[in-house]
Amino acid sequence: MDVPTQGVSVAAPQGWVKFTSKDTPESLAAAAKALGMTVEELKATLASQYLLQLRAPAPDPSNLNASVVDLDQVPSEGALVSQLEAAGAQDVTVRPLRTAVGDALLARYRQQVGSVTVHGAGLFVDTGDELLNLTVSSPDESTVTARADVLATSIHRT
Repeated sequence: MDVPTQGVSVAAPQGWVKFTSKDTPESLAAAAKALGMTVEELKATLASQYLLQLRAPAPDPSNLNASVVDLDQVPSEGALVSQLEAAGAQDVTVRPLRTAVGDALLARYRQQVGSVTVHGAGLFVDTGDELLNLTVSSPDESTVTARADVLATSIHRT
């Protein structure tokens, strides 16, 4: 998966497809339901927040997205925990790591979205100009763990 505006690429899960606010109403409805959102909320989120988003084949609601965080460097571990908790995340753990692109933090958490417990992992990477956040989310914690490990080891400059 290339993130051209950031000059990086990461390994995308096999079978996952690009997902945008222009997707078919049926696929948007299924994804929105799985995430506990309305179709309109999902469309607005996709259009405004993400550089790129991938989704697992239906009916799996797992997804992977790339967004830019309005910071010029990787935050401290404590600051990231506070920011994620303020956004509703629970059981947040953060660890620093070094990637082929630069310094990074890997945050793992869970969040209640409607009636669904969603597990997430965000890889926050300093790309030199901006802070890139690659996030994988799924109701299945093992999917998140496996995908987060692949993100951290596969990210590289294009």
